[in-house]
Amino acid sequence: VNSQGAVVVVNGTIDPTTGNYTADLDMTNGSEIVFTITGTVGASLAGQPLDVEGTIIRPADVTDIDATDPGANPPTDPNLECKNGTQTEDCNNIKSSTLVVDAAPPVVNVADISVTKIVNNTTPFGFDNVTFTLTVKNNGPDDAQSLLVADQLKSGYTYKGDNGSGSYNATTGIWTIGTLANEASVTLTITAVVNPTGDYENTASVSSDATTDPVLSNNTSTVTPTPQILAPFDCSAGTGFILTNAGPSSNFVTSLYGFNLASGDEQIIRQPLIASGPNQFINGVGYNLIDDYIYGFRYNTNQIVRIGANGDVQLLSINGLTGSYPAGDVSDDGVLYLYGNNKF
Repeated sequence: VNSQGAVVVVNGTIDPTTGNYTADLDMTNGSEIVFTITGTVGASLAGQPLDVEGTIIRPADVTDIDATDPGANPPTDPNLECKNGTQTEDCNNIKSSTLVVDAAPPVVNVADISVTKIVNNTTPFGFDNVTFTLTVKNNGPDDAQSLLVADQLKSGYTYKGDNGSGSYNATTGIWTIGTLANEASVTLTITAVVNPTGDYENTASVSSDATTDPVLSNNTSTVTPTPQILAPFDCSAGTGFILTNAGPSSNFVTSLYGFNLASGDEQIIRQPLIASGPNQFINGVGYNLIDDYIYGFRYNTNQIVRIGANGDVQLLSINGLTGSYPAGDVSDDGVLYLYGNNKF
């Protein structure tokens, strides 16, 4: 903009070899021209000093009081336009600056990572196996790197095994996934035994220190099964218990009764114990002095039955037990012995 406020167009050229920008200026008295030059610094200069210099040479018909040679023919070296021909003294014909080029910031991928968790049984019995299934998905747009999932089983569970992509450390609860491509997903299953007491909340959280996740609301997933804990029998309060089998011979059903040993009064606690389906008949029963439960065999299946004081039952599948085992008992060390099919 000149002294009268008019815009002056400046045409310059850039030397592709040296990178120097040169422009011829026609400036009226009191005018000012501001140059803004934008460039890209090569990665090889990262951490190195970068010297930038701007100079001006007066035309032949102008006398510069700062010039060393104020004659009619101006010098071609801009340094001689300063008094004494040096850059070290104050001079308004040459301005220089030294920049320190920062290293380029690392490229960080951006990806929306989500984790979901489900459990195969939300109301298991104590001592049942439950399986948690974790699915991690990369919703993009970039590949996700250095993915970790934290899923530490709490006191309500005892770890039994796992299967799936990556590696799971049962001690630390860390599932290491690594890199997950855009729109890809991976799955891990964790099998655990439900303890009779403890904390049953189970949470999985996914994270990465090498990927920016713009959506954090889907980085955590929680399931909390509600175990059914069988009430143990208490035979110290003058109460006895008996199992009865009744019904058509094609499908006996088993019921649980309680007796007051002093008065002889009886009470039906649960009838039948197994509510539906074929093979509601339990035999080969015995009382376990260690955990105060009654154990038996569900007729013609591969299931051991654990019976609680309130008549709730837990079915435990055991391979190789099909058939009939009419006799059984629990030893003092808590082992259920069955006899039937001509074997013990």
